[in-house]
Amino acid sequence: MFHNRLIPLLVLVTALLWSPPSMLASTPTLERDVAYFAGLNDRSMGSTGADQAAEYIFKQFTEAGLSSVGTQKFLHPVPEASAASLQVDGVSMRLFPWGPNMAYLPMTPEEGLTGSLVYVGDGNLENFQGHAIHGAIVVMNSGTGGNWMNAAMLGASALIYLGDRDSTRNEYQQQNIPTPVAFPRFWISSEGGQRLQALAAKRDLAVTVTARTRWQNKLVRNVYGLIPGKSEKLKEELIILEAFYDASSPVLGLAPGADEAVSIGALLTLARHLGENPPERSVLLVATTGNAQGLAGMREFTWAATTRKKAMRDQERRLDIRKKEVDHLLDLLKEAQPLDLADKADRGLIWQLVVNRARDKADELGRETQIQRLLRGSALQESAVPKTDPETEKIETDAETSDKDRRANDFEPDANVDPRDYRRLASLNSSEALTGNQRQLAEGLLRGARRDLKAERDELKLRLQSIKSSQQLRTLLGDFTSVLVMGLHLSSHSLAVGLTEMGNTYPWREEIKRRVRSFRLNEILTQLAGEIPRHSDIPGIIFASLATHGSGGKAPNHFCNSCDAAAIADLPAVSLSTLEDNRA
Repeated sequence: MFHNRLIPLLVLVTALLWSPPSMLASTPTLERDVAYFAGLNDRSMGSTGADQAAEYIFKQFTEAGLSSVGTQKFLHPVPEASAASLQVDGVSMRLFPWGPNMAYLPMTPEEGLTGSLVYVGDGNLENFQGHAIHGAIVVMNSGTGGNWMNAAMLGASALIYLGDRDSTRNEYQQQNIPTPVAFPRFWISSEGGQRLQALAAKRDLAVTVTARTRWQNKLVRNVYGLIPGKSEKLKEELIILEAFYDASSPVLGLAPGADEAVSIGALLTLARHLGENPPERSVLLVATTGNAQGLAGMREFTWAATTRKKAMRDQERRLDIRKKEVDHLLDLLKEAQPLDLADKADRGLIWQLVVNRARDKADELGRETQIQRLLRGSALQESAVPKTDPETEKIETDAETSDKDRRANDFEPDANVDPRDYRRLASLNSSEALTGNQRQLAEGLLRGARRDLKAERDELKLRLQSIKSSQQLRTLLGDFTSVLVMGLHLSSHSLAVGLTEMGNTYPWREEIKRRVRSFRLNEILTQLAGEIPRHSDIPGIIFASLATHGSGGKAPNHFCNSCDAAAIADLPAVSLSTLEDNRA
């Protein structure tokens, strides 16, 4: 698959992506692109900045002369922070919610969380001595690892990290270890942090933290463009060059990602050059999103590139059928008495909707009732334990107590609502046998159904857009045979680059097979090392890489490379990665 005639293109790619002494300074268009992307401040997946980046790429592809420029849309859940702030003495200071802890997002009640401001430095336990931590808003330095758990265990209401310009990626990752604790954490800029630290020196200063966050299923997109090959014999062979354009950050709403913009900047540089100098084979340039979300964009692209057209048409048909059903149900619910429709078939549809929602409601009430019984039973058992020895008494932390109080108050079942009423309702065959009370329950369920059906209709519209955009991409790719998929995973932290076949996305079990193929790749890389100096003034900065995460540890082994998603679909895939770089 990796034919010798691919060498000129790989030489070109490498030559365009590196020039001494500084890649950015010596490539004005690349410097401009990186500055634009980093200037968006937040390019996290699904953000406004990511949308602007996609529009910029679409425009650059078009201006570079690429044909069939388009977008592949798909839905993906993303965390969204609409507001986060700290109020003190009538002044509001902006906060940034910390990223998801498993599925939990930092949030507060509508009125916010009010407590005294306490600064604890690095968050070691001795720093908490002498402070009333229960209910407090704790301020802690960045780069403190798992010490935030000390604040949570001692009953703090929330924690704010002080921003530090010298903090590294590794330090943030150590603070981001998934832990099943619902404890809101925030981040404040270094400038705001200095002021906050000074305020914390005033004992018993009350502040209020408010935050609005949620998970939202958003429509995101990949951007692609085609450069037709100039050779009549080889133009039906396709080389796919990919780079991600979004950025990752442990802080919601703040992901400028200057270094992460190097790869997409390099892809745009290639687009402009190849647009003016098309190679023998056809080239598809793809800018993907969701790199930090398990290669979401590359996985969607790979699915579109390898899925049969019939399967896509079947999926579109199912979505269209369901959308028509939802539209019809919404029309029926507009009637004054939807339970008493004249048409028997329509009346049956409405009744089936009632039955399904009644079952769901009964299950929900039953689960919540059982949870409350378990919590109350646990509290009674603990209160009955004799405490005769103060020295050996098991002390429950404030965090545990407040957590139980919070859970106990989350759900107070209405004494007039019985899950059995909904189960009886779901057991009826039609609306004709409804009693007065059952009719009221059914009408209440239908009122809630309108809201849910409208939300489902909106999502179905987006899913139809998504599948149609994937069909358009699949039609474009159907004319070609993919001979190489190469992702760009570059950094400005090192000049050395190399090809890697495996990232850290999946627990690979094909190491033997992929090592055999890597031998051939290493032969090509050896030739490249000699070809590059002859084609340019660039010294040998490309190295052979092994299939198992690079050459002798030179390739970062903790990244998810886009080639992983393509490889499991049996596409010939590699990643051109910066070596000797931990991207800390």
